[in-house]
Amino acid sequence: MQVNLHFWSAGAGLLVLGWGLGLSGCLEADPDDVVDLNSRFGDPSLPNGDAAPHIESAEALADDPSLAQKLDLFPGRVHYLRGFAEGRPIRYWNVEGPNADFIAPMYSIIGPNGQQLGKRVIDVIPGDNGYTPWWRETLVRTTPAFDALEPAARPRIWSRDAVDAGIELGYLQPAEPTTEIYDCQVLKLGTRIQVDDDPNETVGTDWVWYRNRRVEWACFAGAVDVPTDRRQMPIFPVHVLQRIDEPLPIYELAIGADLDGDGELVNSNNIFGSNVGGPRYSPFWYVALVRTEANYLSIESSSTAVGLSAEDQFLRLDADAPEDLEKATIISSQVKSIRGFPEQWVNCPIQVTRGEL
Repeated sequence: MQVNLHFWSAGAGLLVLGWGLGLSGCLEADPDDVVDLNSRFGDPSLPNGDAAPHIESAEALADDPSLAQKLDLFPGRVHYLRGFAEGRPIRYWNVEGPNADFIAPMYSIIGPNGQQLGKRVIDVIPGDNGYTPWWRETLVRTTPAFDALEPAARPRIWSRDAVDAGIELGYLQPAEPTTEIYDCQVLKLGTRIQVDDDPNETVGTDWVWYRNRRVEWACFAGAVDVPTDRRQMPIFPVHVLQRIDEPLPIYELAIGADLDGDGELVNSNNIFGSNVGGPRYSPFWYVALVRTEANYLSIESSSTAVGLSAEDQFLRLDADAPEDLEKATIISSQVKSIRGFPEQWVNCPIQVTRGEL
């Protein structure tokens, strides 16, 4: 019994000693215990970013098996479609993949002459909490300490963690959010995107940094301005038309039927609020079903023009609530009713230049 008491007494002394050492460490840091912030940068032994592992590589999957579930969520197809905006035919994409109504930052490292150094940096992919296809351009400028280093000796800013470490070490200035929001979807390696009428006219993906690995994505032209204090993406209706006596809308891709007999599922009478740059444009839309009269002329029944091709041809919007369809006035006799479905979100950027994203 006495032995046991002596044991616990000695243990208590060791415990007190341990607390004393802990308090001493709080007051004065041991240089050997300081975390090396340089460990948060990309691998310095790699000659350049192209040599870094791709997120879909066997090396990356062996290093982090949990990536496999995320990779299953990467979309591998982007549909190239026809529709209308502001009275004119347009081409647009329907981008598969997860949607969200919030904006995330993407970081561009900016050198002393204003040029972008390397690829952009993101911190979320499909399968991560917080993933979204809407990205705020965020500038991170280098400092003289970074600029003075030889290119091979500069820290590899290949992750959000590396951005933070670079700021702490004085290599980078604090991040500067801009008002420019881009539509960029993370995609599977090898995805091709059609950019013209010929299905063979396609472009490939680019890559971006995600936690020291390369990942594929596509960025579409037509940035949207959103104030830096707003995190939600603007959303407007895309009007999907359906005749009052027909069970399906006039939208080939959605119904899986070739309505105009051209052998493709790319045509629709979908009407967007504005073209790129207009007051009611955003690549982020919710579906508004528009019922029309039975004899409505559209893509499969008219060789000249559709009956409606602009939002203001059938709606007059309340100036105080421009995004609220419930406060819109129907001004076309061709339209019988409109129902909004805000929960049906779609990522549909309108093409700015034929042949390009």
